[in-house]
Order: sequence, then C-alpha cells, then structure tokens
Amino acid sequence: MNAITSEPGVVELTRDEGRKMLDERTRRILGVTLEEFEAAYDAGTLDMERDEVIGLVMLLPFAR
Repeated sequence: MNAITSEPGVVELTRDEGRKMLDERTRRILGVTLEEFEAAYDAGTLDMERDEVIGLVMLLPFAR
C-alpha cells in the first residue's frame, strides 16, 4: 500500500487503495464484493439496522 501519512495517526489512501480496503472488508464482514455492496447501497436494499453495515457505509467515501 502506498498510503501517505499527512499527520500523526492519519493515513490517506488513493481511490484504488480505498476500494481494495473496502472490498476486503465487505467480503470479510458480509461475504459480498464491494461492487455488490455498492449496488445494494445504491438500490437502498442494505439492512441499515446492522452496525456492521453502517460501519461499511461510513467507509464508502474511501472507495468513491
């Protein structure tokens, strides 16, 4: 990963690095690809009552 450290404790990711990170998390946590997760988010079909889903949604800006 070629992440850039701009401040202590802050790591900036490129869009590709962000997509890779989120894809790994969506696969591990929900068993779906990032593309499947994004499609479900865009369609409004995610279970927003699940803490795991909310946590992943909060990471979407890293991938978009």
